[in-house]
Amino acid sequence: MKKLLLACLLISFSGLASTPLTVRYSAGGHAYPAELLTLILSKSAITMVPSEVPDIPSQSRAIRLLGEKNGIDVFWGATSSEWENQAKAVLIPIDRGLLGYRIPVVHISHKDMFAEVTHARQLIPFVFGLREDWPDTAIFKRNELDTLMYGTGAEPIEMLRSGRIDALPYDIFDLPKNHGDDIIHEPHIAIRYPSAVYFFVRMIIKHYTNYSMMVY
Repeated sequence: MKKLLLACLLISFSGLASTPLTVRYSAGGHAYPAELLTLILSKSAITMVPSEVPDIPSQSRAIRLLGEKNGIDVFWGATSSEWENQAKAVLIPIDRGLLGYRIPVVHISHKDMFAEVTHARQLIPFVFGLREDWPDTAIFKRNELDTLMYGTGAEPIEMLRSGRIDALPYDIFDLPKNHGDDIIHEPHIAIRYPSAVYFFVRMIIKHYTNYSMMVY
């Protein structure tokens, strides 16, 4: 898998003659994708140095910065049709679909909120909090689940404490820690839907002119 990922990433970078080649990526999130990217780049015959770029406020901003002079070269995230129209996805799921499992995070006073839930339609009465630029938000809304979207800089844990939302469906790589004894992982259910996390690189568009159609 590492060799195939490397080949896919290499064809997206220009100026490979320079040594070493800096590969910029968006900071933040779980450490695993960054460590995987570092491992992949280490297998190249060309010296490729990963460089973390801080202060990119959102995933939607990161994907717009792909290939820009002061932007980044690689981004990763749960795929969506919108993102695959904006950038080139390396179609190898780096998390093997595990990001499609969500563990609700709830206030301890609601620890049995989902105790009787056995199918997705029973989730309709609850309010879920998701970031506005996450592809998962669109999935929840398409399934008619009440979704309160929040932006960068919001404090979803405080929204949970105040009762504005009932649950935060966090992925298993990013479950919140150290938020006090009143915030817990809901013990009864996990929410699952098809999802894949890909590396994304800039979209390379070639324009062809003077086509001649030939029939044999």
